[in-house]
Amino acid sequence: MKKTALFLALSLGGICAANAATQATSTVTISGDAVYSIEAQPAKILGTWLGKDTNVGGFIVSNAGPIEGKAEVVFEGANMCRSESATSPCYIEKTDPTKNILVYAEGLSWAEATGFTTPVIQAGAKSNINMKATQEQTLTPGVYELTATVQVATN
Repeated sequence: MKKTALFLALSLGGICAANAATQATSTVTISGDAVYSIEAQPAKILGTWLGKDTNVGGFIVSNAGPIEGKAEVVFEGANMCRSESATSPCYIEKTDPTKNILVYAEGLSWAEATGFTTPVIQAGAKSNINMKATQEQTLTPGVYELTATVQVATN
């Protein structure tokens, strides 16, 4: 399986005389079939937490790290199945070749480590990308190591 390491440097707080770097890492494994139907497999409800062996739109997701994740399935391009409502389910039709899963590194452990309570990392299929909070990347089956370097004040 392909390993992808994603790094996001987050700057917290104001001007500090000294900073120290803290890292939080989680490993997310994605595996699944390229084709699935709207009848057979509805996508995971938007905004819900991933658990070990969770089935999301035909993918099996496991999170081996301390950072909780949540996922949504989106369409390619402008027709993204983004939530107007956090509880709206998304479906991908059998004829749709896209299979994008957006994984957020978010949760109590993540918020405690970074001070952020909104999604700040999005995993992607490209390696060594400096991610921005507004970017979305396509997750293909593989192993993704989500690593964030967090600047924290030492004074």
